[in-house]
Amino acid sequence: MAMKLIRSNWTEKISCPKYGRMEITLPIKNEENTSIEITGPDGLKETIPSYLDQPAEFRMDQHGYEALETAGEPCRRFRYTPERPGSYRWQAVDCPEISGSFFCTESEEPGYVQVSQKDPRYFACTSGASYVPIGPNACILRYDALPRGEEHFATGDQYATLGISLYRRWFAQMRDAGVNYTRLWLSSVYLNTRTRYPGRHDLAKFHRLDTVMELAREYGIRVKLCLEHFRCFGPSPDDLTKPSFVKELWDERTHQPYQPEQGRMEEWLTSPYWNQKWQEDIEPYLARYANDPIVFAWELWNEMDCVAAPYEQALDFTSRMAQWLRSRSPRNMICNSTGSFDWEGKIKALRQMASHPALDFGQFHRYVDQGAKMEICHADALELAADGVRQMSVEGRPVILNETGAVNDCHTGPFRFYPMDHAGTILNDVTYAPFFAGAAGSGHSWHWEYYVDPQELWQNYQPLIQLLQGIQVDEEAFETFEMSMESVRLLGLRGRKHTLLYVRSAADRWDRLFRDQQPAVPVENLHLPFSSQRTQIIGLREDEHLNGCYELSADQLQLPAFSHGFVARLEAKA
Repeated sequence: MAMKLIRSNWTEKISCPKYGRMEITLPIKNEENTSIEITGPDGLKETIPSYLDQPAEFRMDQHGYEALETAGEPCRRFRYTPERPGSYRWQAVDCPEISGSFFCTESEEPGYVQVSQKDPRYFACTSGASYVPIGPNACILRYDALPRGEEHFATGDQYATLGISLYRRWFAQMRDAGVNYTRLWLSSVYLNTRTRYPGRHDLAKFHRLDTVMELAREYGIRVKLCLEHFRCFGPSPDDLTKPSFVKELWDERTHQPYQPEQGRMEEWLTSPYWNQKWQEDIEPYLARYANDPIVFAWELWNEMDCVAAPYEQALDFTSRMAQWLRSRSPRNMICNSTGSFDWEGKIKALRQMASHPALDFGQFHRYVDQGAKMEICHADALELAADGVRQMSVEGRPVILNETGAVNDCHTGPFRFYPMDHAGTILNDVTYAPFFAGAAGSGHSWHWEYYVDPQELWQNYQPLIQLLQGIQVDEEAFETFEMSMESVRLLGLRGRKHTLLYVRSAADRWDRLFRDQQPAVPVENLHLPFSSQRTQIIGLREDEHLNGCYELSADQLQLPAFSHGFVARLEAKA
């Protein structure tokens, strides 16, 4: 999918393709919400909210830093995605004289992503085409601390960001690589529109999110929208150069900060009043993006098991808010996430969320982390990713490695060896291994701005994208298998029509190459015991010249020497 939002004034007659997205501006200036009743070509009616929008525009200073300025008076709009070709009518519920019509044309757009009805371990679009989410996170923008004066090295309390220019760069690189997925934090500094009073928003800041989402729409990148990431209450931090997990909240009843003991969240999670206020905070996002095909899923919280409250309360909150979200955006999936899977004591809690009946699929986070309690997190990125999928998989639903990569001990920063990893050795393992171990998508790397982008690793996603072209993943009934040999590690999916392989040199590991400074070891005379009518090989590195179709000799796949790895697609014999 790759299209643009269709914008129109309420008096204009427009057409919109099936599963396209349209935005209509209304002649209503008040701040009171006005619902819109839409009648489809089959006579069925549905009611959707409108929203108040403050037009804005970006300005760049001489340093390239971004500023946001209002550009005109606020106006009221609504957005809609038609699903059936034909004529539609709409009218404002409170102002029936404000009405209009539009026509929905046929299109080849695949529609929404949902859990496949053919194989619930995978995703498919409304059209029936299978969908495998492949891509990194792009959740936040970093801010720079500005100088305090003319003194060298001294910074003050002002911060700035390059802003939308970074998203333009990242999304363009994703498009060129064929990436079809990313994730955003709506509560991050750059994308957050909320104020310290719940339900009150800085409307101009929606221009940032709208611009990012329209880039994604134009480039065919579906987006998981994560609504929250805070873990406790307290004063807003002064340093914007680091993500904060503290939320400053004010109570409109007292006009005082909400200050529970030690910033804990028990009351907030369980209070009907605060639950309603949180919903008021989220409603403007839903008015813009509910039932939008570009939304892969709504994610309630980043790492919700880490909030300052008993986990049972987090699970109960998940149940209530997932049900509420589904009532507002029934065509989009809903999920939630938990903290890094790095010690045995978390397994039960992580599986509870991954199998939560109010959610559509399971997720987990896992990183290479030598400070972790689990030994498996200390070294081989392939094994930690594959093992995580095996342990977090729940029968009859998809599972996703939602965040992954490598960190300095105990998540104290991006991995110290990233600057050495010019080929993406770590990225390949955490991206490819989850899918070949049975996940519904690739692993979704963190550190896109510290690792993927500066090392120019965007093209590392292409072999997996190319491998899956033309394969209906949810029709294969894939079964996972592994093969360990002295020279290679192999993960595979054996299906009805295809067998897919991820083969990596056993020596192509970060600890050996970067920490121990050992040279790459060529794998020579590799023979793999597979029979196939046709075998396609795609190398993880172009300079190894592995790409092509290979013949099998005596049910053995014979390959030239390589030092890194490849993916393979074997077609079953008739």
